[in-house]
Amino acid sequence: MSLEVEEEQDLMTIVDEREEKMVSTVRLARFLKPTITSLDEVDKIKIIPPLSKITKPCKFKKYPFDVNFKGWRYQQRNWKQWVDQLKPKYEAVWKETGIFTAIMSSTYVFPINKELVLGLAEFWCPDTNTFVFKWGEATMTLEDMLVIGGFPILGNPITSPLTTELVEIEENLNQVYRELSKTKAKKTDHAGWLNHFKGSDDDLGHAAFLSLWMSRYVFPTPATRPVETINKQMFPVAIHLTQATRVALAPAILASLYRDLRALKEEFASPTTTEDHCITLCVPFHIMHLWAWERFPCLQPTPKSINSVRSTINSPQKFRWRPYSSELENWQRPSYYKEQGEWVFVSPNLNEELFSFSHCLVPCELVGLDCIEQYLPHRVGMQFGMDQDIPLPFTRANANWERAWTTYDKPIRNFRFYIPPCLFKSDSENLESSISPPPGIPCKHWWEPQSSNAEDKMPISDRYKRQQDHVLVNDSVHNRPPKRSKIVYKDKGVGEDSDILIPELEARIDKVEMVVDKLKEKFASRKVKRHGGNTSHR
Repeated sequence: MSLEVEEEQDLMTIVDEREEKMVSTVRLARFLKPTITSLDEVDKIKIIPPLSKITKPCKFKKYPFDVNFKGWRYQQRNWKQWVDQLKPKYEAVWKETGIFTAIMSSTYVFPINKELVLGLAEFWCPDTNTFVFKWGEATMTLEDMLVIGGFPILGNPITSPLTTELVEIEENLNQVYRELSKTKAKKTDHAGWLNHFKGSDDDLGHAAFLSLWMSRYVFPTPATRPVETINKQMFPVAIHLTQATRVALAPAILASLYRDLRALKEEFASPTTTEDHCITLCVPFHIMHLWAWERFPCLQPTPKSINSVRSTINSPQKFRWRPYSSELENWQRPSYYKEQGEWVFVSPNLNEELFSFSHCLVPCELVGLDCIEQYLPHRVGMQFGMDQDIPLPFTRANANWERAWTTYDKPIRNFRFYIPPCLFKSDSENLESSISPPPGIPCKHWWEPQSSNAEDKMPISDRYKRQQDHVLVNDSVHNRPPKRSKIVYKDKGVGEDSDILIPELEARIDKVEMVVDKLKEKFASRKVKRHGGNTSHR
């Protein structure tokens, strides 16, 4: 047997050559601002509190306190008849102000499931107004308020005062309010209000109808007030709506949900909570319930226990990033769900749905009735079909509602946004699915290592380079600079390519090269032995 044949038999093949579909390391990625643009910014990000504490769920089999969901209303007697009575005359006004769907949905019943709501609330982070799961962040957004609740995103702030001409209608409502308060019940309750105005279809009756609708189904009376009483704060809002003036209800409702979730989270963390303690929440939590159904379909119709809720939430495969992109027989997707992605320039003539969607993408302050909450969509970019990168902090502007509103209602000029395709096309498999693209590699490796207390104390840049599933080879071992792979960032429309360090890809390359080096040394030593020390090469 010749020496060449003998060497071929001893040769170990470490590379398998075959035709295979490969994953491209370069893809045009789009992120919601503000996110990091270089690794130098990573250490500046302060995570409050540590993720290991946020994602550690409660161990309760039964919650040690009771929760009264005051905003979770069942349909009032004769309410549907009043809706049907006013619908022929005012349907056009309701549609013009964007509340028609929300009013009609109030004629349906949503059974309460406390286990589902409380199970989700365990993962709420008040510092970011997001659910922080082990696999990433998610939250209720303005889009959810529009699609699930039917509440308008565009319009005047809910705190807008009345003009002089409209104050008279408010005084008439206050007069009836005072008269009903003098009755035997000693309060202006929902039943008495409905019975007094039912049958009246003038402007005053219409304002009274909308006041009851918002007091019962949208912004229930605060916990400090008797149950099922009319909320006088709703009078100016109702009067604006009767005049076909649109009011931005979506941000106000979302702010209220964020606020009450904070209160609920504080109860979970309180060491003094007792079994006889009861917390009252006054917002429409059925919206959060429906949000959970859309995002976690396996929780429909009702989870069996709180443990089943926790196990489902901890599984990223069971979460739907973009449920509203699905094609259903009784569902018409909004116009911003397009077959092909495109850039849209904002102008006064822009389609209403597209303009509403642009508000969903921008971090801002949400102005509620008695609260101001921050809205951080750039932390959950995948819910809008975008890629997810490491989010930067949002600078608060919540000194007063006027200042906060300027962050939400920005002037229409020099502004454009991207609408992703409703179906994400995978470059690796050339398949389409109604899910969002996988997280950007930087964000993935920033998020995953933050699971232990030891790593919480480690600088983020070190955690970013440290992986749990494989060992990164120190660059100094090879005495060469780290290898870099490339992801394309699209920023400000200029389309610059930015090189970023990808630890996983670097580690794999280094490990392969180490194996190759060892095999070369082993093979070379065999050749030296066979040739009697002759190491010459042709």
